[in-house]
Amino acid sequence: MSRPIPIEELKQAARKYATGRDASGSLGISEVTFSRLCRKYGIETPFERNRRLDRQIAKELGEFAKQLRRAVVRIEAAPGRS
Repeated sequence: MSRPIPIEELKQAARKYATGRDASGSLGISEVTFSRLCRKYGIETPFERNRRLDRQIAKELGEFAKQLRRAVVRIEAAPGRS
């Protein structure tokens, strides 16, 4: 029989480790159990955190690319540009 995992320990592991495998291993539970408990208590898993950060970076890079394209168009349209 496994011991109950305090929610605070679950939160700490989810924040501390880069993968669910590492986080679950530190708690001595399976990845499936770790993910299930995180969902149950509304805790962001390392996978979800990484996905959120990847999307945030992609969005910011997209905005930067748009600004860069506008700047290039302005430069190319500048008078005296051949």
